[in-house]
Amino acid sequence: MDAVRTINLWDMIKQLVKESQQAIEAKHLHFRYRMERVTVTQIDEGGEQLRQILKELVMNATAFTPEGGDVILCVTELMRTRDYVTLECYVQDDGKGMTGEEKEQAFSSVHKNPEHGLARVVEIIKDMDARISCESAPGMGTVVRVIVKLRCTEPLSTAARDKSGDLYNFTGKTVLLVEDHMLNLEIARDFLEQVGIRVETALNGEEAVRICRDHREKFDLILMDIRMPVMDGLEATRSIRQMEKSGREVPIVALTASAYEGDSARSRAAGMNETILKPIDPSKLYGVLRQYMFRRA
Repeated sequence: MDAVRTINLWDMIKQLVKESQQAIEAKHLHFRYRMERVTVTQIDEGGEQLRQILKELVMNATAFTPEGGDVILCVTELMRTRDYVTLECYVQDDGKGMTGEEKEQAFSSVHKNPEHGLARVVEIIKDMDARISCESAPGMGTVVRVIVKLRCTEPLSTAARDKSGDLYNFTGKTVLLVEDHMLNLEIARDFLEQVGIRVETALNGEEAVRICRDHREKFDLILMDIRMPVMDGLEATRSIRQMEKSGREVPIVALTASAYEGDSARSRAAGMNETILKPIDPSKLYGVLRQYMFRRA
């Protein structure tokens, strides 16, 4: 019997990023990767398959994302026991997205559709304790998630996991999330809810202003996309600040895909307190939330 190859998870991610760099730079993509709450280092069984899965997902996102777009890879540890670790891995892009029919074709047998990375991932996970899901729509980008259980025999590191799990806790806080892009809205909502935040949503600035006119006092913070139809985030913020002249100011944080300093300056001029770049980096998001909402006793 062949010996099981042990893979260092952290080194594998670094190598994957290095291998993808040329393709990413060729299309001037904005690529980010994150490791969240990961305590495991060595994967003793299934590590090679995980490497192939992540490689296919990143290559697929890179291929279908237009020049100048965004690709993000995230690996999160969901659960750890003495012998096993469960990881959630997702790759998000803001490419052209897929129709229902295109998604079905992408997940079809690798023999029918060998050129598509998702089909190859489906083949890889058939013999693993894993499942795959995909959220996509035309013009809305794609998020592919794989949840996989892998064998690891290194000692548990409960202290690191507990420390990470307790780092951000906003239970009892309420945020108004204003975002017209449904995929981005759902991802941001997930980030907020997993740290205990109650989330209400609006799909454009006009709807946000209407909600704030009637219920502004219930929100501890507003996350406001800048570019939206009907009424953009800057105009909506100016309207909300006008309402607040006789009351409490709610912190408003801009969400934008643009890194230009001019956008940040315009956001502050409109009355926004801070700017967060998309795709959202959870550590940056939680840090901003803690700055404006979290107060130690």
